[in-house]
Amino acid sequence: MKTPKRFFVALIFLVPGVCYGQTLKELPAPSRPSTNPSVKDEVSLLPGRRDVYVEQYHPTKSEKQLLTPSTNDLDRFADFLRQPDTGLIKIFPENRRGVVSVQQLERAQSPGFINFASTYSFTKTKHGQSLHGYVDPGLGWGEIKFDADALTTAFTRSSIGLLVSLGDVPLEKITVATAGAAAIADFKPPRDFTEERQFIRACREGFRFKGFVYRASLPAMVNNTYVLRSINNERADIFVALRIIREDEDGSLTMLWRKLKTNPKPSWKRKP
Repeated sequence: MKTPKRFFVALIFLVPGVCYGQTLKELPAPSRPSTNPSVKDEVSLLPGRRDVYVEQYHPTKSEKQLLTPSTNDLDRFADFLRQPDTGLIKIFPENRRGVVSVQQLERAQSPGFINFASTYSFTKTKHGQSLHGYVDPGLGWGEIKFDADALTTAFTRSSIGLLVSLGDVPLEKITVATAGAAAIADFKPPRDFTEERQFIRACREGFRFKGFVYRASLPAMVNNTYVLRSINNERADIFVALRIIREDEDGSLTMLWRKLKTNPKPSWKRKP
């Protein structure tokens, strides 16, 4: 059976071992979709879908201060931040086992805060996954997560994403045509659940193309610039450049970012 042209073009940069290289077993495995910890009584609202009540986390005043970049960093990048679709954020590492250390307690970091502060949405320009009410808890808005010394994308349900590391390159020089970034700027979202699963599998395994490593999860390195393509079904499709400018003693990263491109909101048939 002949493969449709559109499907081939979409997968040509994604399927490892078919076009461009091997899987990357040495890199940390990306996170799997998880539910929000503040989930309450379940209720079935739609056929084949279970929604639950989720309370959006609201950080305390002291927690908001923890998430505020330093004055020195804000002053240093003031000119850059005056441009549209830019930002400077702090993001904390997620604790996978849900155990809060003594140091975290001393800094008034609750388990809810850790989950909230470890994810960020460039679409919503806020931390957390922006979920509240009776919703599918896997369909959050988070597009980047700091987890186990790695940056991870596509950690929500029905989402596809790739990161590529460009090295120590000034963020101001990155465009959609930059080497390493252009390869993932224009591929098309999947059309249905079957294509979605193929895309997700390829992104999680990772591949090499023209000297660059593409994967849903890459090691977090200071003074390193990345490009992110995040496609979330019925939510958003964005292309973002980001740079880690510092790591603090509390484990948090400070990241400078700029949105390079916003595509139309994707929509494909979900698994029944």
